[in-house]
Order: sequence, then C-alpha cells, then structure tokens
Amino acid sequence: MKRSIQHVSVIGLFTIVGAGLTFLTQILAARVLGPREYGIFMAAFTTINIVSPLTAFGLQAFWLKVFGREGWHAMRWIRPTFMFCALSTVITIAGVAAWALVGLGVEDPTAWCLLILSTSLLAVASIEVVTTRFLLEEKPVPLMVWQTLPQVVRFLVVVGVLLAGQGLDAVTLAWLYALVGGLLVLAGIPNMVALATGRMGVVGHERPTDPVVLKQPGILAVASETWAFGLGNLFFLVYFQSSILFISHHLGPEATATFGVAVTILAALYLLPTTIYQKLMMPRLHRWAFQDRAAFRAAYRAGNKYMLLLGLAAAACTALLAQYLVPLLFGKEYAKAAWVLMWLAPCIPMRFVATSAGAILSTGNLMRVKIRIMGLVAVCNLVLNHLLISRFGMQGAIQAAIATEALLVGLYCYTAHRSFSKSEPA
Repeated sequence: MKRSIQHVSVIGLFTIVGAGLTFLTQILAARVLGPREYGIFMAAFTTINIVSPLTAFGLQAFWLKVFGREGWHAMRWIRPTFMFCALSTVITIAGVAAWALVGLGVEDPTAWCLLILSTSLLAVASIEVVTTRFLLEEKPVPLMVWQTLPQVVRFLVVVGVLLAGQGLDAVTLAWLYALVGGLLVLAGIPNMVALATGRMGVVGHERPTDPVVLKQPGILAVASETWAFGLGNLFFLVYFQSSILFISHHLGPEATATFGVAVTILAALYLLPTTIYQKLMMPRLHRWAFQDRAAFRAAYRAGNKYMLLLGLAAAACTALLAQYLVPLLFGKEYAKAAWVLMWLAPCIPMRFVATSAGAILSTGNLMRVKIRIMGLVAVCNLVLNHLLISRFGMQGAIQAAIATEALLVGLYCYTAHRSFSKSEPA
C-alpha cells in the first residue's frame, strides 16, 4: 500500500509539472502567434495527434498484455514488434506528407506545418518504446521523467527563442517542435537498445534460469495482436480532437484557436486519470486479470468511485473559474474560449469514469469489444460534428462532444459490468 501511494505521488507530481508546462507553452504560443496563426498551428498539430497512434500502433498496450501473460518468454515479441513499429511509422509519415501536398496544397500554411510536424512522429514511437520499459519495471520516476520530457524541452526551446528576440509564426513553431522530437529520438536510443536486448527487469515475473525456446513470431503475427490496441488509440483521438478539424474547415482559424484553447485545458485535466491508469494501474490490471480476479473487480469498483468524485470536483472548478482564468492566461482575444470551456465541463466526470471502465476493457479478451465500442463512438462523433458544426457552429461542436462522452461512458460501464456478471455470477 505504501509503495502504491509513493507511486501515485510521483505520478501526480510529474503530471502536474507536465500539464503546467504544456499550459505555459500553449499560453506563450497563443499570445505570441495570435488567433489566426495559432489556429493554423492547432489544425496541423491536431492532425498529427490524431494519426500518432498509427506509429507505435498499440505497441505499449500489447507489450503490457503479453508480458503479463507470458512473463520473460514475451521477449520473443520484442524484435518483430520493433520492425513493425518502424514500418508503421514510415507509412504514417508518408501518408501525412501526401495529404499535406495533395490534399491541402503547398500554398496552404497548414500544409507546411503538417510536413514539418510529421517528423515528430518518430519521437512519438520512440517515447512509446522507452516508457514501456519503465512500465514493465514499475519504475515511476524514470517513467514520468520520459513522459514529461517533451513538455519540458518544448517549453525551454520556445522560451529560449522568445528571449532571443526572435518572432514566432505557425511554421516556426512547427520547426521548434520538430527539433524537440529529433532530440528525444536520440536520447531514447540507449533505452530502446536495453529493451531489445533484455537488459531490464519485469516486475511480477522471475527471469528463467533455463529459458524455454519458443517460436519466434513475425511481423504479421505482431500486426494481428496489436491492431486492436492501435485502432483504440486512433479512435480515442478521433472522438476527442476531430472537432478541431471540422471547426477549421467550417469556421476558420480564429474559431479553431478558440475551441483549441478549451480542448488544451481539457486535455491537461484528462492527464490525471489517463496517467494514473496507463502509467500505474495497467500493468497491475493485466496481471490481476489473469492471476487475481478479486483484486481485479475491487480495482474496477474503487476506480469508478474515485474517478467520479475527482471528475465532479474538476468539472465544478472548471465551470466556476473558466471566465476568469482563460482571459488571464491566454489573453482577452481568447475570452470566448471560457464560454466554450464552461459548456464542455460536463464532459469531465464522464471522461474520468470512462478512463476507469475502459481500463478494465483493455485486459483479457475484452479488448476487441472495447475497440468496437470506440469505433462506434468515433463514427458517431464524426457524423455529429459534420451535421452540427456546419449548422450550429461552435455550439454544435459542444453538443457533439457532450453526446459522444455520454455514449462512451455508458457503453463502457455497461460492458464492464456485464463482463463481471458473466465471469463471476453472484
């Protein structure tokens, strides 16, 4: 218990630091760029965020599952997964470049931002690999250092440029983000080598003294195992951030910047439950799903309870403080974002609970069911965004977001409860 409290404290501290630096970086960017340039950058950056799961494509969640099931024998999956990750990253970057050049055209500044930011997808894959090592070792400090490192370096680089008296526009900011990505890839190489060669620990599993030689899987076997996790991450970003792309298309860069500020604040709030589950609870949940069903069920009940309480508290604070904090932090030009944020506050407790229930559905044989749910929700979100934003503007985006979150948490909780009822009838 004491160890868990220490881990939560470390994760909480780094989450606050990471969220704070993300805030500060976005505040600086929004103030210096202005609504139009910031809207251009947000449209490109959101596109990169949405396609980023296609790089590592579920690598981390798959490794956690397979190590929970096979222990050290799961090392047989490492090298083919590296090859699959490299291939998927190259294909994703090529796809982004093609869309920027053909879909948008070289005259569009968003296209140039996309081309430049696409190189940062290498860093996304690198960090996914490095943090997986520390997840398996259950080492929260190096894990959270790497999780927070992109925010720290981006903030320092942006501040350094501003202090040097250099101006910023959307394309320049994209170059700075790409530079940070390159530095992170280089810094991650030693940890990636350690993971590939087995120079690490795996908590909950003893290293075998007489290793059993098992069949080595190929890239196709990896793809068949990881596709569900990869699609899950993709669907998540679609229903969380696709509204920014629709707003950019229908309402222009200024409206994109306004909604982007609200989404940035929500993303910072969502870091807390996401980090707790992905960086602390998931290795344990995967292990308990196979070894201790009582602890597994208790974690689900406690998680829903505490996530609901935290979410309600966060929503109340957001609704009460938005009209004061948004203009203060981002500037009066973004005052409308406070109104958007207040209306989006009901999404917060729903997302917190969905994170808890969704973690349960990421274990055992439930992942495919979860992916179907996420796919359904993503499609509904795209349809709602298309219909409502084109007709009602910003209010339509808010309505689509609330409806999407309600559908997601309802389906997650129903499915998780049903799975427990089937496996452990009263």
